[in-house]
Amino acid sequence: MSAASSVIQPSRYEDSPELLVAGVNRTYTMENRGGIPQQWDEFAPRLGTIPGQVGRNAYGVCWNFTPDFGFDYLTGIEIYGNELPPDFTTVSLPAGRYAVFTHDGPISTFPKTISAIWSDWAPTVTDIAHGSPCFERYTAEFDPATGRGTEVWVPLISPA
Repeated sequence: MSAASSVIQPSRYEDSPELLVAGVNRTYTMENRGGIPQQWDEFAPRLGTIPGQVGRNAYGVCWNFTPDFGFDYLTGIEIYGNELPPDFTTVSLPAGRYAVFTHDGPISTFPKTISAIWSDWAPTVTDIAHGSPCFERYTAEFDPATGRGTEVWVPLISPA
């Protein structure tokens, strides 16, 4: 197998409409991003109880990137309306084309999937919409033991 063929590849490409995601937002650096699982532990009990929730998917949105590799991470759900808890932040995920990666394995190995996408795949492509939010989508089938139902969506530049 050549080195190029061993690089992680998207499971599919998908066009997505604009999504409005709301939830709990925190700021991280590469050094303290290990706190994200605790953020999910705190947010998970609220799933299904938020006014205006659309569907059953949950989202982890990486956005608001800084030059020193800092970023905001929002644990949230798709919403409509604006009657939200006071501690919630909203992020608009732009309509457009996304490379979608399916995580394979228990959620404890999810950081390896993220690393493979950004360290191995991303440097090989030229159409990533850098600076746009990327997100994790946890479907209704999400199972932390198997990782089933976990996807990573990377925004791509739309052709002119």
